[in-house]
Order: sequence, then C-alpha cells, then structure tokens
Amino acid sequence: MTKLERLWQVTGIGLGLTKPVFCDLDNDNDNEIEVITENMFGDIILVSGEIGKIKKRNNLVKTRIRDLVISDANNDGNLGLAIATESPNLIVVNSGLDQIYYNVSLPSIPLKLYPMI
Repeated sequence: MTKLERLWQVTGIGLGLTKPVFCDLDNDNDNEIEVITENMFGDIILVSGEIGKIKKRNNLVKTRIRDLVISDANNDGNLGLAIATESPNLIVVNSGLDQIYYNVSLPSIPLKLYPMI
C-alpha cells in the first residue's frame, strides 16, 4: 500500500462543515491547484495547493456555509463557487471570491450541492 506524505498543513482557521474542494479556480491552466474551504464564521478560504499558504480569505456571504461546489453558473467560461448557506440562500460568487453573481433565497436550508460543470 502506498504511504501518503503530508506536504503542508493549515491550522488556526476554524474549519467549518464542508469538505475542501480542489481545483484550478482561476482557470488559467497553469496546473496550480488551489484548495477552497470555509470556516465556522462563514469565511471562504483559498489556499495554495502547492505550499499551503492562504492566498485569499473573504467573508463575502456573511453567514455559515453548508456546502460549496465549483460551478460556471452563468456560462461565461469562468469558474466560480456555488455556496449553500444557513440563511438559507444559494449564493454564486466569481473565481476572485470578491463579487456575488447571484443570491437566491430558498424555502429551507440546503444540505448538499452537486456540481454541474
């Protein structure tokens, strides 16, 4: 059996409910993988997959996050994040994690999102 080696570890960010997502979020085909996660305060955290350095941290959604997936929700060829929140809303943000494309109120708290890329 192959033994996995830990390359890096990020601590002290208060991880939330979701599993990390691995992708080339900026979609520049440079093979630089980012890790996207969130914390219990509703921050979206973008971590360099190569060295484990936090590249961006943003509290754009301002509420607890239930799930997140990579999506091209507006079909512009650029990836973004679809985020299910406890508010309960479905929020879609751009790959720069600094602009909300859509914010839709839902009748109940979504438990899981499924990617549609």
